[in-house]
Amino acid sequence: MNQIFLVLKREYLTRVKKKSFLLATILTPLVIPAIIFTIAYFATRDKDSRHDEIHVLDESGYFEGVFNVSGYDFTFVSGDLADQKAKFEDAGAFGLLYIPQLDLSDISVTSFTGFEFYSKTNPSFRTLESIDGAIERRIKDLKLQRSGLDADVVAGLQANVNLDTYNLTETGEAKESNSGLSYAVGYGMGFMIYMFIFVYGSQIMQSVLDEKTSR
Repeated sequence: MNQIFLVLKREYLTRVKKKSFLLATILTPLVIPAIIFTIAYFATRDKDSRHDEIHVLDESGYFEGVFNVSGYDFTFVSGDLADQKAKFEDAGAFGLLYIPQLDLSDISVTSFTGFEFYSKTNPSFRTLESIDGAIERRIKDLKLQRSGLDADVVAGLQANVNLDTYNLTETGEAKESNSGLSYAVGYGMGFMIYMFIFVYGSQIMQSVLDEKTSR
């Protein structure tokens, strides 16, 4: 038992006295949030703050003046898709949006395919989401026109519900809670625990290997 205690003491002191242990203990809680923030930042920011140009090849003829995305100007072009894919970069455009012919004779159809976006570099998630949303809203408006329904009446049928959450104390008092924040904190702490286990587990494994080698 004493030998086990001596081994544990030696390993503990060896780990704690190392600079890597101190740096990991201090920097890990700072580095992980910084990495998460950086990933989120680059996932949502536009590639360029300038007004880049996006060419739109609209074979349906329904989307003129529909797109309004921050940082981009949309220019409608005509011709063959293969030719436009070869030309848009030479014309200084950031990307090419292709919109196929649309059959809106059956307004019950809810799935539309064939929309394509071409670029040399990846557009931001926000840009793609804005373009996708503009297309969906336009198709919805076109289907409303063909259905003969009043757009104002349909809009009035929409309902938004906000569910407030409260925690009851032992005295019966209701205090407003924040489930979203609790989830985010729990997820973040769980991730940090995982990283701590990973970092220190690798150090322990290295210590075991060193012990085996020194025998």
